[in-house]
Amino acid sequence: MTIETDSSRSTRSTTHRSSTQHRSVTSTAAPRRSNTMSTTLANRQQAEVTLDTETIEVITEIEAQVVATEEPRVPMTWARPDSGLWVANYGGYYGGTVDRQGTHFFVADTFGQYVGDFRTLDEAKARLLERLQVVLPDVRRAA
Repeated sequence: MTIETDSSRSTRSTTHRSSTQHRSVTSTAAPRRSNTMSTTLANRQQAEVTLDTETIEVITEIEAQVVATEEPRVPMTWARPDSGLWVANYGGYYGGTVDRQGTHFFVADTFGQYVGDFRTLDEAKARLLERLQVVLPDVRRAA
């Protein structure tokens, strides 16, 4: 602890400073990667800041003024080979079907897997598109 006296104003200010000792430790365990970073700022006032890896990445992107580019959308077209049946073409590939049964729309994806039962055609088509973006992430070409 240091006490400084300013004789011209007759005031006292107290500054706390801590000293850190570093010891070398030998370990046989595999090195562990830290997810946080700490730093101490040496200004008039001292402050310790701890940031997680995600926050550091966000700050780095902001400082670099990097704007993430949006992935190109894969075109999806629809054919209607029969009444109550819609077939999806997803980027040139068979995407799946929407089958109307009464007031329900049943959806199956490109692999024949059941996606769901929906009340509207638009919702059924949207859910199929969501599924295809997950199961066929590498499709990026135009139909």
